[in-house]
Amino acid sequence: TNYQNNRSNYTKPGNGNGNGRLSSRQYKYIMRLAGEAGRSKADLDQETIQMFGSAVQFLSKSDASAFIDHLLSK
Repeated sequence: TNYQNNRSNYTKPGNGNGNGRLSSRQYKYIMRLAGEAGRSKADLDQETIQMFGSAVQFLSKSDASAFIDHLLSK
């Protein structure tokens, strides 16, 4: 029972949307786009915390995808 209760925490809203953390490819692409734009990781973390409630490396796959689209639109 305790295992099931702990497991349900992974699908609650605001906890990564239940779709797992971003892939290493997404993370590397975000960092590459940031580097090309002259932005620091601290700057990115501040922006993703404001937009999604977590630092870059803890974004969900869907949030990372949305953030990549956001970076490309600038």
